[in-house]
Amino acid sequence: TKRILNLNVIDTTAPTFTVPADITVECDVDVNNLSITGDVTDEADNCSAGLDAVYADTVASGSCDNQSVITRTWSLTDACDNNTTLVQTITVMDSEAPVFDSEAYDLTVQCNSSINTDQLNDWLSTNGSASAIDNCGQITWTNNFNGLTYTCGNSGYADVTFTASDQCGNSINTTARFTIEDTVGPTINGFPSTPNFNPDCINIPILRFTSFSEISGDGDNSTYLEGEIFKFPQVSEEIDAILTIEEIVNASIPVLDDNSIGPNSFKPQTAFSLSNVGDRAYVQYKIDFVETNTNTPVIIPEFYSNFNDIDGLPNYTEVNWAPLDSDYTFNNPTSLSFTDEDPWVVATGGIVDIPNSPSTNALANFSSRNLNTSSISFRVGVVALTSNPSGNPRWHSIDFACVSNYENSTTITDEITIECSDLEDAETLTSTDDCSNSSVEFTETRIDGSCDYQYTLKREWTATDECGNETKRILNLNVIDTTAPTF
Repeated sequence: TKRILNLNVIDTTAPTFTVPADITVECDVDVNNLSITGDVTDEADNCSAGLDAVYADTVASGSCDNQSVITRTWSLTDACDNNTTLVQTITVMDSEAPVFDSEAYDLTVQCNSSINTDQLNDWLSTNGSASAIDNCGQITWTNNFNGLTYTCGNSGYADVTFTASDQCGNSINTTARFTIEDTVGPTINGFPSTPNFNPDCINIPILRFTSFSEISGDGDNSTYLEGEIFKFPQVSEEIDAILTIEEIVNASIPVLDDNSIGPNSFKPQTAFSLSNVGDRAYVQYKIDFVETNTNTPVIIPEFYSNFNDIDGLPNYTEVNWAPLDSDYTFNNPTSLSFTDEDPWVVATGGIVDIPNSPSTNALANFSSRNLNTSSISFRVGVVALTSNPSGNPRWHSIDFACVSNYENSTTITDEITIECSDLEDAETLTSTDDCSNSSVEFTETRIDGSCDYQYTLKREWTATDECGNETKRILNLNVIDTTAPTF
């Protein structure tokens, strides 16, 4: 006898799980990282084992580019296709502001109406050199510049707040000041000059710079740092030259003196990196003349320093500084412009690159006459004509020799000897200033000599601008009477 029982086993019960809680996250979070947004870990079913919940996302845009709402539908299905779905909401927010890599910096420029607008616009367009990053997207920069507050002439300042905003309106601010200062006196125009003057060069020494060694610094004869001191032996008979690097501004010195292209000249090299139109880079040198192998100063009665090849390129041009109180002769003035920046006379080149030339040709140079001194200071460098010029190293050439073959030259001097019969009234000089109006005041003082018509006239012109900067030029007229009367 048999008895048969058929058991019909069915599975109509859906699996169960706990959906992760709704969550709000920042926009830089990886929403597929379930360790952050939440995962299902308690899958259960009355029959099936080893089930794993899966999800699918539907994304709706938020109120700005970096925000959204994700509807995450979790699904768990057993072996008999019983299914459970539950929904998790993930809100993606952008509540974090950008952060600064670097904040805006203050910039002070010298007043010059021809370039200050470009300098200001460069500074504004680069956000005062501030930079920022955002955790989610792009940054938009704005600023609140609304004009300059003027102090004197065209000098002034503006405090500008730069704002970096992300795509959801989160923002940070940085404030910096742009200042146009006027610390340079006016240029006096029409100061008496002598055309086509050439010195006789008799008994004028030639100073030869042929080799050097460091006597104070880092001990490395191939690096040239501010404050270091070098010795050039035997620049003239029984005379050494002690050269000090007094100041380095926006520059470096790859080569102190290249004897391969003019063994008698001092030929330093300047490398530079500038940001704004009108920015300058320079090195200031001082040379002291001493007795050979001692520190005893030697006064040289007369010598010349010739600044050669002052030229340039479209993005920058060379600038040389010599003492303002020295007589100087300049050649080819169409390529050079001269300004008085007490205590310097400043020669700025044009944008024509003139091939290297020896001082005997005197191309595009000027010569400073130095009297009864044991030292001389000067600067060599460049000025930016466009934004962000950087330097391949620029060569400079200074000869310490008397040049007597200038063509079409002009000499500015502060002392003239003149016959009493040739004396004329003082010139009426004018002045110009890059920043403001200026005016010239004149005074004349007589110092009596040995007779009525032998005396010294000290003529002094003082130019003053609206910011109180002054430039003085003094001409000493040694009036003599060497002509006998006639009858």
